[in-house]
Amino acid sequence: MESTEKQLEKSNSKKSLDQISAQDAQQMLNIVISLSGEFFKVVMACLLAIFVPQSCNGEVCSFSQNFSNLTIYNSFVIAYNFLTLGFFLYLYWVEVSREQWLITHFDYDEKESEYGIKKYKDEYKEMFEKLQNKNKQYMNTYNKLKYLYISNFIFSAVLVLHFFYLDYRTVTTLLTNVILCWSKVMKGYSLAKKSYDEEIAISYYNIINLAFNTLDPEYVKNKKSNGNNNPEIISDKQEVKEVNIQIKHDNDSTDVEVGDIELVESNNKLENI
Repeated sequence: MESTEKQLEKSNSKKSLDQISAQDAQQMLNIVISLSGEFFKVVMACLLAIFVPQSCNGEVCSFSQNFSNLTIYNSFVIAYNFLTLGFFLYLYWVEVSREQWLITHFDYDEKESEYGIKKYKDEYKEMFEKLQNKNKQYMNTYNKLKYLYISNFIFSAVLVLHFFYLDYRTVTTLLTNVILCWSKVMKGYSLAKKSYDEEIAISYYNIINLAFNTLDPEYVKNKKSNGNNNPEIISDKQEVKEVNIQIKHDNDSTDVEVGDIELVESNNKLENI
């Protein structure tokens, strides 16, 4: 009986970890899809001096014309555009590395609130210190990008509207590109600031900015196998399975009792006849 229970426990634990791994893979896929969709918009929004329609002798400037016969100010704006794009790429590096770390160390449980991870804070102090360091770096990066992005828009607007204005397309393209990425900057900054201020782990990419609210059982299992004395966390799904098994045993015993009652009633009928 003992060996059967142990086998059942190992089987449930393995299934739980398989489900966690599948969740991790799905979360990483969400990051890749989101990055692919955002990158094109970021390039267009940063390199305004290149992609906004401008006038060259009354015609739309070609791609090569945007890099030829440049004034000092024009060269400065293009360089500032690429600086802004470079800082965006740095932000993505900070953002994705943070997301990977969160996926490795935490999980999402729909039954928990976004503050659910705080119950592990005393037990995993070192890990939560690292979380706060990542949250702080994430917030500071967005904060710097915010001002860099605004100044890039101002410098670019002066160039294309004052020196190379073509027609309404210059204004609409400029504003459209800037607004699309400005929403990302403000959204990311607000999430980063909330994560840091409240010491939680909000994801930018997964399930409409879910908050990782529990520890990853696979991470805890690995820590335990490496000599860590922290207790292994059992997933809710495993507990539900164990309860279902107990209910099944109870139902089996009930069926036996009902069968005994029916047999007694049948014997009584025969005796009466």
